[in-house]
Amino acid sequence: MIIYIDIIIFLNFIINYCFIKLIYLLFKEKVNKKRIITSSILSVLLLLSFFTNYIVFNIVKIFGGLLLVFVGIK
Repeated sequence: MIIYIDIIIFLNFIINYCFIKLIYLLFKEKVNKKRIITSSILSVLLLLSFFTNYIVFNIVKIFGGLLLVFVGIK
């Protein structure tokens, strides 16, 4: 079976964008398109780190968690 990484990346980006947009629509909050695109790109980078090396994936997850703890979500 052939897996095309570009299609997986594109679909992951689109699905994450739609989910984030839907969440903001359900809660009736205003959001900047740049913020949605940035978070979708970050999710694609997390997916790529999962495909490259599992140790790198865990390090990225830990760094993301620490970033949320120290910076916080607004």
